[in-house]
Amino acid sequence: MRFFLAVILILALGNLEIAGQTAAAVSGTTSVTALTGYASDVSLKSGEFLARLSYVQPWCLDPIGGYYELPDGLPVLDWGVSAPGILMGALDPVGLAAFFLRPQGAGYRLARSPPRPFVLPRPRDATLEGVAMGAESGIFAVRRSVTTGPAWYGGWVSPAGCPVSFMVAAEDMPETEGDGSWYDPPVAGGRRLWAATSVAGGRGDWFGAAGLASTWGFPGQDAVAARCELDGRFGRLKLALVAAASDGRWISPKAGTAPALDVEATASLTIRAMRTQVSFSEERSSWTDAPTRILGAAMESAGRIIGTRSSLSVVIDPEDATPGLELDCRVGAGRRVRFTVSGSVRARNGSLSRTELAGNLEAGSERRVSAELGWRRELDEACVKAEVSLSIPIPIGRLVIFTRSDGWLPIGWDAEDRHIEVGVRLTFSVPLSVGRIR
Repeated sequence: MRFFLAVILILALGNLEIAGQTAAAVSGTTSVTALTGYASDVSLKSGEFLARLSYVQPWCLDPIGGYYELPDGLPVLDWGVSAPGILMGALDPVGLAAFFLRPQGAGYRLARSPPRPFVLPRPRDATLEGVAMGAESGIFAVRRSVTTGPAWYGGWVSPAGCPVSFMVAAEDMPETEGDGSWYDPPVAGGRRLWAATSVAGGRGDWFGAAGLASTWGFPGQDAVAARCELDGRFGRLKLALVAAASDGRWISPKAGTAPALDVEATASLTIRAMRTQVSFSEERSSWTDAPTRILGAAMESAGRIIGTRSSLSVVIDPEDATPGLELDCRVGAGRRVRFTVSGSVRARNGSLSRTELAGNLEAGSERRVSAELGWRRELDEACVKAEVSLSIPIPIGRLVIFTRSDGWLPIGWDAEDRHIEVGVRLTFSVPLSVGRIR
């Protein structure tokens, strides 16, 4: 059913025209690999219309050993369509919807988020699926894309030019019997409600927002969460702050929880080709627990011939006897032929937990050849990884032929375990002439 609906939607979009001849384009990426299988992501865009398809057929193939395996289950087809007034299929939360799911974190912003609290991602990467109708106000019904769990539904109001936004949601929880153990207790059915509001604004280079949310369980515990954001700059100095707090009992529509306190702050200074950054983060699982803090510093230079980047993080975890250290360095040199060396060190409780070295060589401009070799020691095990690729321009895009290790391989691995990946990847974009609706 999904397949036919997706085809119908794309064909309909392909024959749309608004005020005369409208340009459209089909673009995407298709890859075929021996160990992973076939995957394709295709997008059709025409004006404000956007349709996306993701198709994945996993397999494991060893041509030399004559081995072939097709995993159980059908191929995975995901789709999504975005048009004026409607968004359906694959969805990702933004704004207040993201606030419901995860009050903490710097991965989203209440400030400068679109009025509709959902966006269309690459379908196979989507966290939700469903439909959202409306723009500055509307209704929605979505569920987690990886399960057949209960849907959550509601509505939002975010008028253009108004700094205040509102959103409400509800989820009907089915009754589960469990297996009688402590790990899977029975859960009584019920309903959970959420409500949130945010105020956002800005002037010049400064933007800020504050949000407040509450949830009620019928039956179940009630909880509140708050969030504030600030982004701005003083000349070459850029500042960012995200802070979120809850009473420690927050439950999201995806049955997730939130820490009692989460703070992330960064300050970066750019002078010509040199950029320096310092950061601080703190997280408390509950108001009675000791916090985990991370102090970070990074420096990056981007020259015409030589570029460098180094960063150092100090992790203060109450469960560790001594602070942890994370050190990363990278140096690259060259233009048409560029060589990059990188390394990283991780230390916990006063001893090395991971050491990593890698080198990468790239040559060419239109036709590019690249080779990468990496070595890692984690605890008492040493691993390697490697990749060689050739990138060739073609009339509709670019073709990449590659062979690589299947992730990090322990030194001394058995060749019969089929850890060598071979594949091709096509990136394309084809303009179309969209006809007139008659």
